[in-house]
Amino acid sequence: MKQVVLLSILLLFSLGCKNKKHTLDEYQKAIIVFGEGGGFAGGSSSHMIFEDGQVLFEDAFDTAGKVDKGRIKKREVKKVLKELDKLQFSSIDYNHPGNMYRFISLQMNDSMHTVMWALQDKKINAAIPALYHKLTTLVTKSNE
Repeated sequence: MKQVVLLSILLLFSLGCKNKKHTLDEYQKAIIVFGEGGGFAGGSSSHMIFEDGQVLFEDAFDTAGKVDKGRIKKREVKKVLKELDKLQFSSIDYNHPGNMYRFISLQMNDSMHTVMWALQDKKINAAIPALYHKLTTLVTKSNE
């Protein structure tokens, strides 16, 4: 009997600690979305980083939908959010996709702001492509 009680407590504890998988529709904190697209087929791929560190990936040509790609440390996500705030990201009005383009979006509550640029764009603030590179590095590390 004692073993059953201990096993039950252990099971409840492990279920309570399980990380919740989020969806874009129901999540109420910040979500950073970034990706690239264009080209002959016109498809796109994107990563979604939730404020708690969960990472999802979606490819326009993959029928699997959003795929869990691991987690990033919360402190790293907070650093990126601070960097977006320092750049005054939500006030940047830049939507200049070319044949091949990249984008970064920030979803806060019910609003989303996107900055999009062509790969060869020289007019974009250099901090934006640098942030894109940083985000790519973070999600690559989360897959290792």
